[in-house]
Amino acid sequence: MQGVEMQRTRGGDPSVSCSAWLQQVPDSVLVRDLAIPGTHNSACVDSMGFHIGWNWARCQQATLEAQLHMGVRYFDLRLADCFHDDIYVTHTLCTSMTLAQSVEVFSCFLESHPSEFVMVCMKKDWKHRGKWKRTSDARMVQILEQLPLSTPIRDPMVGDLRGQCIVVALDLPGVGLCGEVSWRDSLFSRCDCWDLQNTQGAKLKVSAYLEEAQQVSCERIRFLGCNVVVGVKWPQMVAKEMNPWLRTRLKQVSLLSLIHI
Repeated sequence: MQGVEMQRTRGGDPSVSCSAWLQQVPDSVLVRDLAIPGTHNSACVDSMGFHIGWNWARCQQATLEAQLHMGVRYFDLRLADCFHDDIYVTHTLCTSMTLAQSVEVFSCFLESHPSEFVMVCMKKDWKHRGKWKRTSDARMVQILEQLPLSTPIRDPMVGDLRGQCIVVALDLPGVGLCGEVSWRDSLFSRCDCWDLQNTQGAKLKVSAYLEEAQQVSCERIRFLGCNVVVGVKWPQMVAKEMNPWLRTRLKQVSLLSLIHI
């Protein structure tokens, strides 16, 4: 929620709902100058049926719709097509959410909130990446065409993106069949912490990245991935330590585009 808080403390109208916080941002503001809240494994809320290991796969408590109304504008979806002949959001285990259902949520939200834009990063779930079928590429095209897709723009302003969905597809060639709708990952300056194995290492890397971001100008949209895998701890256990620390740390800086928690 840091992006919303920053707008309010800088003179925004506190009566404006988090559902439409981009209303407060002028069209001419560069997206790379915004702090945009994002979530990790965004749709990993409920599992498809009971599974004893779900606590290790679950990363969020709020649904996609609830996150949108909380102000989240960047979403991370890992996909697999090896469950029930459909493309599902997965995190090793299968969630109750299909890609089509996720797209419908984003599309309905943007239709009713034209001041906003949504960024969605999609890639094959690591565990199931080798099972991806060619026929799923065409299925993805059909699903994504239901979205008001934004074509790639270098160094976009907020006004360029209102009412649209920005798709960042990693290792998903099917998205290319829609035309040039997948934003290249090279448009982002990324910092990820998932493989550092401990929270102290993640905190050090994040702090170094934030300090560099304040000192060095960058024309790309900065991306900060603050999730980290720590042994056998559940994601929510790690988040209880990392999220409060990140919120405190972000209040000490003035520059960051994408926040990915």
